[in-house]
Amino acid sequence: MKKLLLLLITISSVSTLAQSVKTTKEEHIALFRNNPQLAGSVYRAYPTPEKTELMVPEGYVPTYISHYGRHGSRWLTEDSRYQNLIRVFENNMLSDEGQKVYELILKAWDDARLRSGELAAVGERQHKAIANRMFSNYPTLFSGERTIKAESSIVRRCMMSMMAFCESLKENNPNLSISRSANQRGMEYINFESPRL
Repeated sequence: MKKLLLLLITISSVSTLAQSVKTTKEEHIALFRNNPQLAGSVYRAYPTPEKTELMVPEGYVPTYISHYGRHGSRWLTEDSRYQNLIRVFENNMLSDEGQKVYELILKAWDDARLRSGELAAVGERQHKAIANRMFSNYPTLFSGERTIKAESSIVRRCMMSMMAFCESLKENNPNLSISRSANQRGMEYINFESPRL
């Protein structure tokens, strides 16, 4: 079972490692030991930046922000992904460590059931934090009575992400006027798919 878990972790982390500088096997092991969340690959939670730098050239002041974001962390897209993993573990002779992992998977499934693809609580916190950092980094753009236009795709997790983001901005300045929309017309440019593809 250990080999299976190691294989699953290795497969899920390929895209993360492919983006890094070529490393030795020992460096990979050290990398995962120091930051096990890297094994989550595209499913790991968005890491909060330690420091955000203002990219405003000297002598200039920011006058406009255009932010294009992706939905926050979500549940897996299909219940079957949890159920298939449970099937791998059930009715097998598991080590003590394997049994602990199995119990964690069951706990995750209990929480995830019927939420496939939906925004998770951590995803909501991520968007609130992004809005807070934006507000802190560019206070002049959000002071007084300002107008903000927010648009989302029609996918529920994206709409929920937008709402969390906007809610955080309003908490920082209740005088903000924020229009929100999510409709099929917007999908033409928010989630454009080339017919040639």
